[in-house]
Amino acid sequence: MFDLDGRLRQTTGRNGAGPGEFRLIYTAAYDARRKRLLAFDTPLGRVTQLALSDTLSFVASQALSLQVESACFLGSRLFASAITPAGIIHELVGDGPELRVGRGMGAPSAPHPLASNRLYQNYLVAGHLFCDASTNSLTLATSLTGFVHVLAAEDGAQRTLALEQYNSISFSAVGNSLQLANPVNGFYDEVIGIRLLQDTRVLTVGRTDATHTGGGDYASYREVVIDRTNRQRVTPPGAWRLVEVVTDRAVCYRTEPEPEIVIVRGVRCP
Repeated sequence: MFDLDGRLRQTTGRNGAGPGEFRLIYTAAYDARRKRLLAFDTPLGRVTQLALSDTLSFVASQALSLQVESACFLGSRLFASAITPAGIIHELVGDGPELRVGRGMGAPSAPHPLASNRLYQNYLVAGHLFCDASTNSLTLATSLTGFVHVLAAEDGAQRTLALEQYNSISFSAVGNSLQLANPVNGFYDEVIGIRLLQDTRVLTVGRTDATHTGGGDYASYREVVIDRTNRQRVTPPGAWRLVEVVTDRAVCYRTEPEPEIVIVRGVRCP
């Protein structure tokens, strides 16, 4: 944990299966109302609660059998993305030793030739889930397909959008398997984050090339701004990724000339 002056405040957790230990934190969600961080440890099949004050402290662990891709809080309600027969987004409930699926909603559908392929459908769910309290909606931005699912939190009404100017990795069905390959132009895009800016959702897109192959290493970054009517605006590519704006400071990341995080005053990266 860092403060906004870039100083390291705390490092917590270690490898293991005991209280406050982890195998692999696949994703996390912050509960602003209760000031706690939920860390989803997929190999251990559990969720670890950490209280946030000046530091993080272990509170409790809960069992969870769902293979969660991403999670977020909508007020006091916890939602997680995962593909099951019940849907692609699930509301999780329970304050005891186990988190349970209260209900599921949505479908892994998209205007793509492989949309009915069960292996491809996994990629229509793998991505970043964002809870928008201002519209009481859930946005699931897939990482590699370039599709965004927007669902109403109450009735599950779904709309799927195709991102503009998005260069997807190549998917093809070969027998009973799914084959992924770089496009012929040698690069592809990956959605690596989503945040809220005033009344718009902002998706961060990283572009790979022959040298930068994703997984935190991208040749450039750009943003796709989606307003409440789902109209899109794409920003020009840049070397810096805007991770988040906290009060009057922007947290920015870049790969070249070496991995670097900076915190600057204002709402834009250098």
